[in-house]
Amino acid sequence: MRRQLTFDDAVVVWIGRWLGVPTRRLARRFDVDSRRLYEVWMLRRHPQSFAEAKRIYRALFPQRLADTDFAEHRQRRRWSIPGQLDLFEDNADDH
Repeated sequence: MRRQLTFDDAVVVWIGRWLGVPTRRLARRFDVDSRRLYEVWMLRRHPQSFAEAKRIYRALFPQRLADTDFAEHRQRRRWSIPGQLDLFEDNADDH
């Protein structure tokens, strides 16, 4: 059974995100499903870890601050092409 992320794990997950570590690699490191990482990034689990991670990151990587986006949560934009969903509709006339 996979374990739950601790507060300290969540801090490392934030720092990893800001350093550009791929999600899959972070999930493997902590032996968790990637959804657990998104729980941290969406502030659903260990929300206080964001501020702590930011404090540590600023101390450890001052040279990277100008290039780091500390956005707490960014919704990925989902693009759709008009008519795209029609490809998945079950149309009796096509059978």
